[in-house]
Amino acid sequence: MSEQVKKILSPVVQIVDDLEMGKVLILKEPWNFTLPSGEIITIPVGFRSDGESIPRFLWRVLSPQIDFVTLGPSIEHDYRYDQKIGTRKECDLFYRDRLIENGYPKVKAYVTYWGVRLGGGSHY
Repeated sequence: MSEQVKKILSPVVQIVDDLEMGKVLILKEPWNFTLPSGEIITIPVGFRSDGESIPRFLWRVLSPQIDFVTLGPSIEHDYRYDQKIGTRKECDLFYRDRLIENGYPKVKAYVTYWGVRLGGGSHY
């Protein structure tokens, strides 16, 4: 992650290294997002996210990193999984759609979607 990205994100998230999870994002401010139903969800301060956790076999295609495009959707997806907000499939579709809304390439968003469909079951 570039120093510029770290500087801009630092008021919102604290990035720490965790031996088991790798880079972990800890919210320093509440994070709001809106579900397709119109319901506004607030993620509380202190929530921990592993960012865009992609199965290792997809790293060469997707190059997982914390950046402006993937940050919000990744935190929102992790929170929805953690709190069981909607079905797992709804969470994964929302993640895919939010990535696309943020400007993530559509093909990569679909590959990411299938990655979480294949590998995310144990986290839901």
